[in-house]
Amino acid sequence: SAQLKIFTQQDKVYLEFESYIDQIEVSKINQNIPDILANTEGARWINNVLTEGILTDIKLTTRFNMSGDLDSPNTKFSANLMGAKISVNSDWPDIDELDAKVTFSNDYLKIVGNKASIDGIDLSYLSITTRDFNQPNAVMSLNGRFNSQSKKIAEFITQSPVSVKIKSYFDEFELDGKLWGNVNLVVPLQKISGQKTKIAFDMFVSENSLTLLTGKLKVDEFSSQLSFSDGLIRTKGKGLIGGEIFQISLNPKEWLNDQKNNFRVKLSHLDSKTNFYVTKNLTNQWDGVLESDSLQANISLTVDKNGNYSVQLQDLNIESFENIDIWKLTPNMFPSFHLSSKNAKFNGKTIPNLQVNLVNKENVMQIKNLIFENIGLSNEDLIFNGNWLNGKTLLRAKASNDNLSNFLTKFGVDEPVVGGSFNVDLRLYCDCEPWQITTKKVSGFMKADVEKGVFTNQDPNLFKLLSYINLESIANRLRLTRGELREQGYVYDQINAKLLFSNGVAKVDYFLVESDESDIELTGSVDLIKRDYNLAANVQPSIADTIPLATYLAGGGLAGLGIWAADKMLFGGEVIGGLLDNVVEITFMISGPWSEPIIKKLDGVKVL
Repeated sequence: SAQLKIFTQQDKVYLEFESYIDQIEVSKINQNIPDILANTEGARWINNVLTEGILTDIKLTTRFNMSGDLDSPNTKFSANLMGAKISVNSDWPDIDELDAKVTFSNDYLKIVGNKASIDGIDLSYLSITTRDFNQPNAVMSLNGRFNSQSKKIAEFITQSPVSVKIKSYFDEFELDGKLWGNVNLVVPLQKISGQKTKIAFDMFVSENSLTLLTGKLKVDEFSSQLSFSDGLIRTKGKGLIGGEIFQISLNPKEWLNDQKNNFRVKLSHLDSKTNFYVTKNLTNQWDGVLESDSLQANISLTVDKNGNYSVQLQDLNIESFENIDIWKLTPNMFPSFHLSSKNAKFNGKTIPNLQVNLVNKENVMQIKNLIFENIGLSNEDLIFNGNWLNGKTLLRAKASNDNLSNFLTKFGVDEPVVGGSFNVDLRLYCDCEPWQITTKKVSGFMKADVEKGVFTNQDPNLFKLLSYINLESIANRLRLTRGELREQGYVYDQINAKLLFSNGVAKVDYFLVESDESDIELTGSVDLIKRDYNLAANVQPSIADTIPLATYLAGGGLAGLGIWAADKMLFGGEVIGGLLDNVVEITFMISGPWSEPIIKKLDGVKVL
């Protein structure tokens, strides 16, 4: 059928001829259109790329300008397309099962459909448009709306002829779940133009599983918008890491500085107001900055050729662990990695530089081979290991050295201690996470053996109290001032001790100090929370055959001197020496706060 119309438009008179065809195969388009239209670039393109399908409700419209100079007639073809296949480029998959409206004329082409499929991806909308085929800058624009799965879309993009830069983004992360969105592809029609194919997309993911760092960092229930334009991919969404909500942004516009890295990630833990900024600098190196109200650090992550992780912390500053509980961290959230830390501080105090291996074995994170750097300690001087399993922490430390004072100095501990070889074995357990460890929660024990050293009474800690007690007993015995004795210090031969820790209290299992001047046995406990003492110290002076000793035992004065002289002349000093060598015991009670301990000597001298 056909019809003829004459009409005016914008003061011009047109003659329009319309003809209709019910149905033809796409391969027969050129046989059913005027030669003037069949010889256009649009018709040639349609004939080349449409390889299958049926055209229905076909309408051919030819319009003539009847006013003034006669222009070349303009012919337009329009039809419904069903079950078509479009093969645009051998590098791209075919578009199948296309149902669309096709329109083209001398210099214009448009295909708009609401059903299609490309490489197994369903398209709910597809638009292909172009005009001015023969112009040097002519392009074809393809717009599509899809609904599929994240893995399928990623696979399609990585196998397509898009740029290597676009494909490289999908090497950094992996998505699994529902994904939908819009894509725009602009393809130059003239190869000699020097133009490149441009791609842009806006995608939306809902409750996906997102993995980073080759699967080691997992984000659950990830929902986000993903966009790509001007060569940069961006995301902004939320997901669960370890059950905690994080805002996750890829290449956000807001950044710490003016870095232009093509892959930047910002993780924000909303409850604790913690931000983690990550950039990828090299193929296997990530650098980051961690910021929160109570925690700051510069972090570098390196992955070697065997897939092993190394984490370097620089300028770590921890003010408190109060907000970490919000994160609900568990051992199985972390891979095994080697950790090093430099210039770290906790509550304003410097922490020695260290290295340690953290080994993940299912639900247990093992702490292995902790080494403190640049303090002159070998692996044999200090051995530190531990385990972190869900809700429980175990720590084991062994230290040994031939000089206690040097060992303490290397850790920045300024104590008036000289010499002393030692061995210490410390084992602690806490029914808590590592960052929840407190004095109240810890239980365990410490064994210590120290030999041949000197300490003085400068500060009111436990060892200084022992010095004070010993000086007190010696001063009483020798009638010397404690100040005179402090100048020399308290020389000890050996210290053997075992302390039991529970509920914030250190109970003395045994504590023996041996020296030439005396032996000291300590019993009782120390409250580590209240910081006070509840101790008894039994001092056994080593009695020498001297006048001051005899004076002390006899109550002083000439009587004491007489007893000493009589024993010396009549019995050669055997009586007093035999009776009193290592059998005199003086008892001190120690109580009160650490800052001002109360040391009370019990009356009398006990002869054992």
